[in-house]
Amino acid sequence: MAALLASALSSCGKDKSTKEESETALTVCGYDVPYEMLRYTALNALRDKKAAGLSIPEGFIESDEGKKLNRELLDEALAALCITYGIFGMAKDRGIDPFGEAIGELVEAKLMEKTAAYASDEERNAALAEAGMNLSVLRTLVRYEAVYNEVFDDMKQKGDIATDKAELEGIFKSDDFIAVKVLCFSTERHTIEECRSLADTAAAELEGGADFDEYVDAHGEMLDMFKNRDGLYVCRGVWREEIENAAFALAVGEMSEPVESPDGVRLLLRCEKSDDYIAEHFDSLADTYEEGVFRRAVEAAVDTATASVELTEGFYDRNVFEMKVG
Repeated sequence: MAALLASALSSCGKDKSTKEESETALTVCGYDVPYEMLRYTALNALRDKKAAGLSIPEGFIESDEGKKLNRELLDEALAALCITYGIFGMAKDRGIDPFGEAIGELVEAKLMEKTAAYASDEERNAALAEAGMNLSVLRTLVRYEAVYNEVFDDMKQKGDIATDKAELEGIFKSDDFIAVKVLCFSTERHTIEECRSLADTAAAELEGGADFDEYVDAHGEMLDMFKNRDGLYVCRGVWREEIENAAFALAVGEMSEPVESPDGVRLLLRCEKSDDYIAEHFDSLADTYEEGVFRRAVEAAVDTATASVELTEGFYDRNVFEMKVG
């Protein structure tokens, strides 16, 4: 079935990468990563920089600053590839072949769906090139999605993610789940320096006796906390590590020092959990739990992938600014 789908897809247009595109750029988890995947992730990183306001004046690419940015872009591409191939490695460790027949059938069927919308091969290839990829890269991205879902399902089937209601209720009532109220000052509205100043002012007023809930309603910038008297019920794996660590270090009733992250500065107040809340929001807590457990497993797989990386000679000699598709 997979072979027939692949044949049909190939027959409707160019489906073969060039020799340069197919050359191994690095190895992750024992998998050879072709140059075309490095090019795609590097161009994505560059696109994000441009969307954030990067300008490239004449002479910038050859400057020390340009060379430094080029290295950063390659590092960001490398990190992205460790996520993709880390999932493949995670699957392999669980007895799932990312490149086996079962996954292959899912991939080719999904790929057919994605490419069927184009009126011609030329239109398809142009759209892919605009996104910094070719058909082979698209196939890898579709494979990643399929493998990601297979690993998640496998973890549930084998009990690595609890599904039994009684077991889940025990988890929600344990210290693996906490309730936290959040006062957030966001970098979407302020500079990071302004966020720090606002948080320091808030901390002083709250320590002086101001009511946390009322302060959040009046000054907070996190929509989920407005008029929220229950707090947010979270487990590890859901928030950024620095926020998570600060929250889980608190005793019930204790407020944190200002916690800084790229998107802002927060004050956290750990609060009591409610059995009634757990019963009423059981399904959403189960979703939070699943997300947290799976994300922690993925993070561990990415760490393993990062440690496994083998770069080809001249990896950092590549110039991202000169990369193009076609």
